[in-house]
Amino acid sequence: MIRRLVILAAALGLCSAMPAAAQPDYNETGWRPATEHEKALRKAYEDGKFTWSKDDGIDEMYDCMIAWQVWAITARVAPDTFPTISGDLSHVFAEGHMSHYVNTLYEKAGGDVEVFVQNMIAAAQRIERTVPLNDEKALYRYMGKCYVQPASWNFSQGVRMTGPEFARDFLQRAEVGDDYPVYVKDIAKRKVFDKLVLEKRFPEAANFAAKMHADPALKSTVYWHEILELSEMAVSAGRGSDLSMPLLDTLSKVWWPKYKRGWAVNAMRVKRGENPANDHRPKSSGVGKEPGWAKQERERYYGGRTNYTPCNQWNKMGC
Repeated sequence: MIRRLVILAAALGLCSAMPAAAQPDYNETGWRPATEHEKALRKAYEDGKFTWSKDDGIDEMYDCMIAWQVWAITARVAPDTFPTISGDLSHVFAEGHMSHYVNTLYEKAGGDVEVFVQNMIAAAQRIERTVPLNDEKALYRYMGKCYVQPASWNFSQGVRMTGPEFARDFLQRAEVGDDYPVYVKDIAKRKVFDKLVLEKRFPEAANFAAKMHADPALKSTVYWHEILELSEMAVSAGRGSDLSMPLLDTLSKVWWPKYKRGWAVNAMRVKRGENPANDHRPKSSGVGKEPGWAKQERERYYGGRTNYTPCNQWNKMGC
C-alpha cells in the first residue's frame, strides 16, 4: 500500500511514508466501483470535513498546504484509486486546494515572501509529526479536515500551481517532473480540463470531460468520478442547467444515490423551459435558492469549524 508513495516522499524529502494507491491498474472505461476498503476511506475523508477546530490556526493551514502538495504529486503518479475513492481527491482538486492555501497564506503573511517561505519550510519539515502518514483512515480524515469548498477557493494573488511546480519553485526540487496519472490518455485535453477546474468553471469542466467519455480512446483521461463530483458542484451552485443535455441524460440514469437522478431530471426540465418538479429538487440546492452547502459553510465558519474564510456568491465574508 505504501511503496509508491514512499518513493515519492523520499524524492521530495518531506516524509517517510504515506498510503499509496491500492490498484496496480486502471479501468479503460474511466470508471470502476470502489472496493469496500476504498468506501471506508471515502467515509473517513467525508467525516474529516467536519473536524476543523477554532483552536487550529495558521500553522495548521501551512500543514494542510504541504499535505495537499504531496497529495497532488502522489495522485499524478498513482493509478485510479484516488479518484475512485472520491472524485475530488484527484490531482487537480488537490492542486486547487494547495493553490488556495498558497494565496490565502501569502495574504496572511502580509505579502512578505520571506515570512511565507519560512513558514512553508517549517511545515514541510514537520510533516511527519503533524500528518498521520502511517494510518490510512486517519490520513483521509486529515485530508478531509484540510478540504475547502471549491466555490470558495481563493486565487486572489493569481497563483494556480501544479504540485510539481510547487516542488520545483518553492522546495527547490528540480528533479520532480510533470507526471500525469497512468489513466490519462490525452495529456493536452487533460490540461484543458484541469484549467477549467482551477478557474472554478465546474459545469464547463464536466461538459468537456463528458464529451471525452463518448470516445472509447479517451474515456479514462478524466475519471467518471471526477465528472460526478463536478456535476454535483454545478447543481449545488445553482448551475445544474448549464450541464449538457447528453451529460444530464446520462446522470438521470446512473447517478447514485438515486435521489440525485432527480437533480438531472430537474435540470433537463429547466433547459427545456419547463417548471422543475418539486419532488425532484436537489436536497442540497433548490432551484433559485441558496444551496444547502452554503448554509452549512456559513454555520461552520461562524462556529470556528472552517479552515478558510468563505468567498462565494452566498458567503462573502472573505471577499
